[in-house]
Amino acid sequence: MACWSGWCGIDSLEGGACTVDGHSGQCDGFGTCVPDPQCATPTDCLDTYLAESECVAPGCTGGTCTADPVAMGTACTANGTAGKCDGRGNCVDCLLHSDCATFLAGNNNTCLQSVCVNGSCHVTLGVYGDGCTVGGMAGFCDGQGNCADCILSSQCALRYAGDSVCVSAACLDGSCVTALTAADTVCDTGIAGWMGKCDGLGTCVPDPECATGTDCLDMYQAESDCVAPACSSGTCVAESVARGTVCTANGTTGKCNGLGDCADCLGDADCTSRYAGINTCVSSVCTLESCRLALTARGTACSANATAGACDGSGNCVPHPECVADAECAELYVGNNTCVYPRCGTNLQCTFSPTPIGTNCSWGGVDGHCDGTGNCRTATCPVDCVVDGDCAGRFAGQGDCVAPRCVTGMCTQSNTARATSCTVNGTTGRCNGAGECADCLADADCASRYTGINTCVSVGCVQESCRVALTTRGTACAENGTSGTCDGSGHCLIFDCAVDADCATRVQPGVNTTCIVPTCILGICQVQPAPVGTVCTTGNKPGYCLAGGVCGDCTVDGDCEQWYGGSATCVYPRCDGGQCVTGLTPRT
Repeated sequence: MACWSGWCGIDSLEGGACTVDGHSGQCDGFGTCVPDPQCATPTDCLDTYLAESECVAPGCTGGTCTADPVAMGTACTANGTAGKCDGRGNCVDCLLHSDCATFLAGNNNTCLQSVCVNGSCHVTLGVYGDGCTVGGMAGFCDGQGNCADCILSSQCALRYAGDSVCVSAACLDGSCVTALTAADTVCDTGIAGWMGKCDGLGTCVPDPECATGTDCLDMYQAESDCVAPACSSGTCVAESVARGTVCTANGTTGKCNGLGDCADCLGDADCTSRYAGINTCVSSVCTLESCRLALTARGTACSANATAGACDGSGNCVPHPECVADAECAELYVGNNTCVYPRCGTNLQCTFSPTPIGTNCSWGGVDGHCDGTGNCRTATCPVDCVVDGDCAGRFAGQGDCVAPRCVTGMCTQSNTARATSCTVNGTTGRCNGAGECADCLADADCASRYTGINTCVSVGCVQESCRVALTTRGTACAENGTSGTCDGSGHCLIFDCAVDADCATRVQPGVNTTCIVPTCILGICQVQPAPVGTVCTTGNKPGYCLAGGVCGDCTVDGDCEQWYGGSATCVYPRCDGGQCVTGLTPRT
């Protein structure tokens, strides 16, 4: 019997030796050569599958060596590249998308994504419209792997939303571009109720406030007799009426000062009717556009009660004056007593005053020194008197305030007690305790002088002479039954003021007081221009106060940036005469 490769002859006995595919075996008695077992354990198969693949391990199944795949995910190397076993005996690049995270290492384009397809890493394009970042700015994936500035024009509109309404934005080839709106296109300035027109350079220029001065009547109507509304370069302004124009302020007639204010006066002639009837030693003058009292110079001829006299320099007319200066009294002194000297008193009457103590003198041919009371003291001074009566007539003519006395045998003069009633030039006065009959010693002594003028003028005692005194500015007063305040110049201003706050209600409602400020000047409510550069709003339009009380767009170029921010770089804002305009950048 014989057993050939893979099968046994019919006559082969079961268990007979045979060979199949180069392997020894045994006949099964049915004509088949059954190979002998290859292995008992996987170790017996190491020489069969050794190093076939990192993802295949040798195994022994039913005595036959097999190639078993290792677990999925086991690390492996294929063609020098790290990979993972796929559980089917293959070493692949990837199993999951996350295994491809390093596939695009160094590429920051988020519109390209790495994915795992059939065990290999591939690059795929980002979803159209997904957000991305390019050049540090947010963008959008264009579906072709690029991060574009935009893919829709609406995305550009949001990016340039803060720019002028005269600049539009669109998306062109993935980039936002701007276009200037045509000139004269109506635009919204962003201020409620204020429209404008595009200038063709990217700026919305506000429509003018006015065409003529009549368009501004509601803005400056009846603000002052000295202010008239006008239209200047499309902007309402308050122009001053010509200087000298007659006006009325607080019920008093005055004159415009050319600066928009109704002044009390512009010259002394405007004050001639003020304070009339006091006396010619008091006059009215115009000082700082307000009529005030002025005192006539001492010695000026005057008349009081139809009697000629001279002004004492304090506002009083002194009848029958003896003197104005001390020299005029020299001839009234007769005698050789050098211890007294004549002088002209404050009441314009001549009097005598003692020579300073220690002054050299001579009496009875004997030299001595004045004692400061009008006497010359010598070593051998004879006895002039024993009692005061012996000195009667020695000092005659020196007035009620000096009385002769006998002191240690010498006749001298003694000053009458202060406040003793006296008479000088027919007028009752009071002794001042220094030998003179003074006009007054206290304000109460003048109470009967100048009565009936007004409560803003009173009479007080100044340097022993009754003088007109002006009531403090702002003091309440009344004239013809109407209340007012004293202006500090002697007259009662009806509905007047003491401080700026008193003028707050004098300006009519609706008048722009940002650049024209009501101010109390010398007791009169006037309007003054606010400091240049003060923030203002006129017609809901923001701006800055200009010289003369006008609210304009600007004072310097920098003020115009709020109007033209975001415009094209080939134009720039500038300030021209208080209005914001655009200039063209030099060709570059």
